[in-house]
Amino acid sequence: MTLAFLGPAFSFSERAAHILGTTETLVPLDDIAALISAVASGGVDCAVVPIENSQAGTVPAAVNALIALDRPLQVLGETALPIRFSLYRGRDDDADLAGVISHAMSLKQCARWIDSHPVKTEEVGSNGTAFIRVRDETRPGWGAIAPSDIDDDAMMQVERDLQGGSAFHTRFVLCAQCPSDITAKAAIMAVEDLTVLEGCESARALICIPNGELGRSTTIVEARFAEPLPIDNLPGRALLVWMDSNAD
Repeated sequence: MTLAFLGPAFSFSERAAHILGTTETLVPLDDIAALISAVASGGVDCAVVPIENSQAGTVPAAVNALIALDRPLQVLGETALPIRFSLYRGRDDDADLAGVISHAMSLKQCARWIDSHPVKTEEVGSNGTAFIRVRDETRPGWGAIAPSDIDDDAMMQVERDLQGGSAFHTRFVLCAQCPSDITAKAAIMAVEDLTVLEGCESARALICIPNGELGRSTTIVEARFAEPLPIDNLPGRALLVWMDSNAD
């Protein structure tokens, strides 16, 4: 079994992959759209997809990629991770801090800390990429904002909790292709009929994902499109969950 996650190593997605998958071979991919494409096409057996953050809301790249699907994905499980960020520097780098590298969402979550420091920022595809780039490239004065408590001899954790006093949480879902007979208890799918959005606010859809063991209770996620549009001009698909009528 192969399980794709937003790589490279040292990312929150990798941590979620270790929680949601136990015996699978982990496959790091460069971006969220690639994760969803890989599992939808059968390139990997399943994928861990970040779907929602308690501070920043839904993840636009995931929502947009799911909207583009031409087949449903079944939801096999979910987990919510506490998101705490630390600043990492190379052990031999004693230059004044000039800039920080991280994922765009992480920079947003640490905006208050960044605003209080005279530093430049650089966006990369994942927190793991930021950590590895600072570790492996010679860029005096640059640090990485990455998950707390990474153990690497070449790097030092110089400051913790850049996100503020309390941790945020990011929810990850484990997705796989739906079986051909559509017997999954829950699935994310795209629908063509926008009348299902009647009553929803402009440029929003609802993703209903069962909690825990895919039981009856559901978590309602407000999905915002990257570029809000009037409801009459929404793309021709919306995200829903399909529930097997025979599900418990």
